Amino acid sequence: MQINSEWVILDCSNDSKLPEYNIWDGKNNCKIAVNYKNIFSPEESISIEKVETKQFPKLIKENKKFYNAINIFFENLRKHKF
Repeated sequence: MQINSEWVILDCSNDSKLPEYNIWDGKNNCKIAVNYKNIFSPEESISIEKVETKQFPKLIKENKKFYNAINIFFENLRKHKF
């Protein structure tokens, strides 16, 4: 995301009901809640997103059990008070 012509790191996976949630001040870089290997440029991100979007229906079908299990896991985490 750009703020005042400067790129700012933003964690779009941030979930306020999970233990690693962080509050973003809307101006500065956001702490990333999960460990990451790379941060991509906006151009790289667009390219990756196009490939992922194209493969999405196949991935959903192939990984349905995993996605269901991970959603149950996160729902259980959200029920705890941290």
